[in-house]
Amino acid sequence: MHGRRVSSTSKPLFFRSRSYRYIALAANAAFLALLSYWLSTNVDVSNLQKHLQQIPASAIIVGMMMNAAVLMCFGARLAAILDARISACFLITVTGMTFNGLLPFRLGEGAKLYCGGAFFQLPIGGLGAAIVMEKLYDLSILLLLLAALSTSKHLPFINVGSPQILALAAAAGLGALLIYRTRVAGLEHLSRRAILEKFGLGRILEQARVLLARQKLILPASLTLLIWSANLSLVLFFFRVVVPEIHFGVLDAMTLLVIASLAIAIPASPAGLGVLEAGIAVYLTNVHGIQTEKAITAAAAYHLVILLPHSVITAAFLAWRFPLSKWTQPSLTRISGE
Repeated sequence: MHGRRVSSTSKPLFFRSRSYRYIALAANAAFLALLSYWLSTNVDVSNLQKHLQQIPASAIIVGMMMNAAVLMCFGARLAAILDARISACFLITVTGMTFNGLLPFRLGEGAKLYCGGAFFQLPIGGLGAAIVMEKLYDLSILLLLLAALSTSKHLPFINVGSPQILALAAAAGLGALLIYRTRVAGLEHLSRRAILEKFGLGRILEQARVLLARQKLILPASLTLLIWSANLSLVLFFFRVVVPEIHFGVLDAMTLLVIASLAIAIPASPAGLGVLEAGIAVYLTNVHGIQTEKAITAAAAYHLVILLPHSVITAAFLAWRFPLSKWTQPSLTRISGE
């Protein structure tokens, strides 16, 4: 009974409007068309193919294995926040990442809510609060990386020693502590508002309050550091192998990790497609003097490494949850009955 209520609550949150899906698909198609046009007019396709063939298959395979380990850390962090099974949280995480890769405007976060509620009977309010906490953890690390890079001249669009970036990084940590200290009383009072109860939001806020009331920060914060360290190691390994002719150090890896994170966070394109490649290619060509086609192929190969593992896992998971027999068997039964 409880699982049915959670599922019904989660369904309207995910793909609520059919027209909104069509708008998202149209935005994808328009963006991909513009990207294809730019590539056809600015890039030598034959040279691009030559550089693609030169990328070692071992770099792709090892990179995907490293990314799979990162995905497991993401699942472990969500499990630590929710106090839930790691396997369930791992599948929720990769499903959200995959739908973020297919759809713009970060609609994959809605997929995480739907997956957690419909498949694993997790409370939507608690899962929503956990997703927000994940973003706060990642934002804090990202701001700290920006603060570190602002003093190293590796990000020319940020003033060296920018106090604004340092202040933002400090504010993120203080804000997280403030939310942690005031979480229970504020949400408990808010969840009892009559207007929220009328629209069924009071229960969701109460679920979020319960999650925050028993939240421990040390383990999720430690896993966040592990996630970003593993991602940094992946970037460092991959680009050292793919572009061995340049000196690619830790600061370079930090810069590309920041560029990739910001590109993926931009809601205008699915999985930062095109934006990520452009950001990495601009850095490699301007800072290290790499040929444009080679920089684009290296960026595209890295994007494949971080995109394919969770996409394959999600496809297998959805195929297991919705086997073909579930769709074909009813029609065959009706035909045999007739």
